[in-house]
Amino acid sequence: EDVTAASDSKGAQERKEDDYEQARIARLALVEGEKRRREKEEEEAKRWLMQKQEATQATQEAQALVEDEKKPRRSSTEVNMTDARLDAEMENLRQKRKARQGT
Repeated sequence: EDVTAASDSKGAQERKEDDYEQARIARLALVEGEKRRREKEEEEAKRWLMQKQEATQATQEAQALVEDEKKPRRSSTEVNMTDARLDAEMENLRQKRKARQGT
C-alpha cells in the first residue's frame, strides 16, 4: 500500500508539473501571439500613415498645378516683345562698351 500510495503521489506530482508546464507554455504562446498582433497593427498604422502622407503630397502637388494654371500666361507677342527688348538692351550695352574702349 505504501508503494502504491507513493506511486500515486509521484504520479499526481508529475501531472501537476505537466499541467504547470503546459500552462506556462500556453501563457508564452499568448504573449507571443499578442506581440505579433501588436507588431502587425503597428506595421498597418505605419503603412496607413505613409499612404496618407503620399496622398497629401499628391493633393498639394495637384493644387499647385491648378494654381499655376490659373496664373495668366504671357502671349507669344509679349514673349517676342520681351525678347526684342532684351536684344535691344544687349546691343545698347555692346555699343556702350565699344564707345568706352574706343575713347
